[in-house]
Amino acid sequence: GFLFFLFSIVALAGAVGVVTLRNPFYCALSLVVHLIALALLFLLLEAQFVAVAQIVVYAGAVMVLYVFVVAYVGGGDRPTLLWRASARQRALAIVFGVAIFAELAIAILGTG
Repeated sequence: GFLFFLFSIVALAGAVGVVTLRNPFYCALSLVVHLIALALLFLLLEAQFVAVAQIVVYAGAVMVLYVFVVAYVGGGDRPTLLWRASARQRALAIVFGVAIFAELAIAILGTG
């Protein structure tokens, strides 16, 4: 029970780090932390093969390639702004976020 919550909090923190960090290298390291936490969750489910495949394929090969591409291209701290969201788009995003949260909450509470 305790390890599940610990690994799930680490996985969520890694996922939030991937989305919120601006430096591409730290973003890639955060993704590695997330993938390792997922592998540990697979181990708790006694799915050893899936956990090892998660580490080898994703955290190993794909992330090493991504780190090399970031190092080669040289991602800066400030990404170029492709567009600026209008107030209408932000309001619509908030409405959809609340709707998805309500839908997930109903689904989770209904499976009791």
